Amino acid sequence: MKCQRWLYTTDEYEIRGNLQTLYLKNNKKIYTLDEYALREGEDGQEAIVCVNENPAEDIETLMSDIVYIYSAAWIISITSLAIAFVLCIAVRGLTTFRAVMPCFVASLFVSYIILVVRALGPLPSSLTCYSYGVGLQFSFLAAFFWLNVIAFDLWRSISTPVISPGPLRLLAYMTYGWGCPLLFVGTAVAFDKIKDLQIASTFRPRFEQECWFHAPEARFAFFYAPISAILIINLIFFILTLFAIRSKVVAQEVEKHHSLWRLSIELAIIMGLCWIMEVVSWAVGGDASYWYATDIINALQGLFVLIIIARRPNVTTWVKQSLGGRSNDVEKGSTFSYVQQETK
Repeated sequence: MKCQRWLYTTDEYEIRGNLQTLYLKNNKKIYTLDEYALREGEDGQEAIVCVNENPAEDIETLMSDIVYIYSAAWIISITSLAIAFVLCIAVRGLTTFRAVMPCFVASLFVSYIILVVRALGPLPSSLTCYSYGVGLQFSFLAAFFWLNVIAFDLWRSISTPVISPGPLRLLAYMTYGWGCPLLFVGTAVAFDKIKDLQIASTFRPRFEQECWFHAPEARFAFFYAPISAILIINLIFFILTLFAIRSKVVAQEVEKHHSLWRLSIELAIIMGLCWIMEVVSWAVGGDASYWYATDIINALQGLFVLIIIARRPNVTTWVKQSLGGRSNDVEKGSTFSYVQQETK
């Protein structure tokens, strides 16, 4: 069938005429036997419907082409993030804790892996589709929460420097960075399983239908809303950090703080702009082709992250010295810490 295929649950359609036709309640359209197929899902029988709004246009070819373009961009991001992850592990001085930046990069990496598998893999079962949706929600939210950790950690370390941040702070960061996304995912899944309450029905994600949020209310509540809040909070932290940097007297201190501040704010700008465009496209709607360009830019986030990280002075120094065979000495001159050193 040359068309877009959509998955619907039993409460969204009716079978009429001894399986001869299927009636969709949301758009009030009828589909013939050769335009739909039935299968058993987790919550009962499901219908895969061939939706072709314009028969004169080969939608399947068009959608296939754009999926391959998206997939190519995602693969570029995956490769870029893998390189960025290695750089974050190898080079000190990107954040107070060496584990913070890799957690951010790893979250994005997992997101794009799922996107590629979902796009290029076979038609998934309901359970697999549900897993894709949950995985995407968790990994993308985790990336934003870890970006929030980076913004907070930068402000905290500059405004109230300490000799050496202890393991309790790292534990708090880990709890926040992984725990908050898990909380949102758990709440979304709980709403999906509670079918008796009206509010739960309204905010049911229904991941199994599109391998992503099916209900717009759920997408906003469990995805766009927390991302928007994090972007606003990050902006506040960056402004506070800039004021803290301005208060530094020593020129060398100001220079190195500015370098870290630029790293953090560049990451926030790239992530923020890409997802602001995503939210706008979701809110405005319209033909999907209107948003192909912004979607492709969004799909290349991993490449932008690599460029931002690779431009740091300590990273470029590490790369040059590694290529020159002097990687063992890199940490002596190319890294720095923005916490206060102990004085004797």
